[in-house]
Amino acid sequence: MLPHLSNMIGLWGLLGIPLIVAIHFLRHKTKEQLTSTMFLLEVLSPEDRTGRFWDRLRTSRTFWLQILCVLLLTWVLVSPQWVRENTSRPVIFVVDDSISMSPFRQEAIQAVAKRMGELDASGIPSIWTIMPSSSRNTSIYRGTNAREALTALGSWEPRSGTHDPAPALRTAEAVAGKIGITHFITNNREMVPPAQSATGIGKPLDNTGFAGITPQEQSAMPKWRIAVRNNAATPQERELTVRIPGKESKPSTRTLKLNPQSVVEFDMVLPNGVDSMELTLTPDAFPEDDSLTLVRPQPHPVAFSINLKDQAAANSILKLAQGIPGFRKASPTEKPQLSIISGSQYKPQQAPEPAIVLAANSMSAPPQGSITPEKHPLTEGLGWGSLLIAAPGDLTPEPMDTILLWHGETPLAWLHGNRLVLNWQWEKSNADRIPAPLLAIRRFMGNVQDKAPGTLQDNVPSGTRLDFPHGSRMTVTRKDGSVRHDIFKGTTPGESCLIRIDPSGDDAQPLFKGSVWFADTRQSDFTRCCSFEQIIDKNASLLEQMFEPDPFVLFWIFLAGCCMLGSWFTPASERRNQA
Repeated sequence: MLPHLSNMIGLWGLLGIPLIVAIHFLRHKTKEQLTSTMFLLEVLSPEDRTGRFWDRLRTSRTFWLQILCVLLLTWVLVSPQWVRENTSRPVIFVVDDSISMSPFRQEAIQAVAKRMGELDASGIPSIWTIMPSSSRNTSIYRGTNAREALTALGSWEPRSGTHDPAPALRTAEAVAGKIGITHFITNNREMVPPAQSATGIGKPLDNTGFAGITPQEQSAMPKWRIAVRNNAATPQERELTVRIPGKESKPSTRTLKLNPQSVVEFDMVLPNGVDSMELTLTPDAFPEDDSLTLVRPQPHPVAFSINLKDQAAANSILKLAQGIPGFRKASPTEKPQLSIISGSQYKPQQAPEPAIVLAANSMSAPPQGSITPEKHPLTEGLGWGSLLIAAPGDLTPEPMDTILLWHGETPLAWLHGNRLVLNWQWEKSNADRIPAPLLAIRRFMGNVQDKAPGTLQDNVPSGTRLDFPHGSRMTVTRKDGSVRHDIFKGTTPGESCLIRIDPSGDDAQPLFKGSVWFADTRQSDFTRCCSFEQIIDKNASLLEQMFEPDPFVLFWIFLAGCCMLGSWFTPASERRNQA
């Protein structure tokens, strides 16, 4: 292994070599001396009586000793150091796993290769680690072979949404330790901590794409409000193509003109008899937001029954339930998945199907105090001060029930397992004329629907958290038709695709089928992307711990002195040749 030269200024000592060579090119001028025997040597007299200033190089023992002396002194001056035995340096590359890195993927690989070459030049053996900035994957590579590391990085695909790289950088720093090196590859300088070594490989791109879909009021034909955003600093023009899969009819097209940093919206309706529709924009440098697939929403079906004596309360709850997609009234022979019953039918000791219980009788006298809610998802953000009741009901909660509302110190609403108990007479209150009770019931019905059996079909944004069991099987169909199988970890993928979530067992019925549309508008804005270099080297004193000095320094100095002394004593044979 080649040594590490700690004092590169010492290489100036090599200038002594051309100086010695120049001296040995010189020749003394010929001197004339009159003698009485000159006529005898006339034929041997030199033609040039004055002598030449430069002559051919006259190598000799003196010449080579002087050259060797210069080389030895130069070697001592550069202070060579050797890597200690069994010493290696951890080098960890953290690559930005944001999906906005996809247009610069090759540049990121080249940046890693360049930095690897620079670190290899130091002569220190390295243990290479390449890891993504998100927590969705393990390390891309870990080992000592730089070529294998770059090969593994070649299969890396940035697919994560907006995230904080700080946890990954902290992990890298902890693994690298005091003598290791961490290097961050990203396209946005704002993501780089001040003391972090990093390389930027991005540049601004004129990107235009779908920025969101908003479902409109439900009707026979699903309707959405579609938004298209221009993230460029210049006006853009894109062609919108609408195609219905499986139909041979010509796709419809229209032209969208967008001002800089502006949004254009339009309505889109899914016709009857059509299950899905594909919308595409003219391709640009970032294809993730250039396409959008709309599927017909199909919520979990919920059959409910109402068994209340008061007709006004029954009509109020019926109207609320029928306004929720997927809710329908159960037939007489069908077992309901949600029951709305009166307090006289309520039996806390049983654990039946989900139900909403309305008190049938009231207490003899109303308690003192106002109505106050507990912190719970069913009551959060709702105002209960306008709720007017004659008196709380005669129902009482069990010790393990979750209280939702209080009237003074009397429980007014609570959860008993999967039952919502409203402990007041609905017909003797204004509950059907204020939003808080109706919204709380609506939220409870939504929870029941989410847990109902059947396949949910919908259009969801990327990165959406879905309430399905972790560990379920997720099949992702990308826009290019490629299919991959993942383990569902609670959220939808960060890219535009079609997904299907199946239970981990052998159940044939999927839990979810639908379209994922790219919703991370921060990732589609490339105005802050730039190229930069920020190299922060480790403390030199720490790196010195990995090297040991040349143990033969004194010997080289002694040998250089011997060479110098030896060059001063010229043998008689060389003196005769030089005469």
